Amino acid sequence: MLRQCGPAANQSPVLDMTLERELYAAAMAADEKLSARCEQRLHEASWQDELDKMKQVVDELDTKLKYER
Repeated sequence: MLRQCGPAANQSPVLDMTLERELYAAAMAADEKLSARCEQRLHEASWQDELDKMKQVVDELDTKLKYER
């Protein structure tokens, strides 16, 4: 009876495979979240570049208008 309830009983291959599957699923979910975040950051960076270009154009136009007055 002690042998069935002891640590050796918990070391079955089925439980090991279940744990491996759970770890794999958790790793894949974390990878998907990281990939989504990286992709989001890439899109944000490209918009930031566009925003910086627009700000530069507006500043140049503002400077030209000041000199024309």
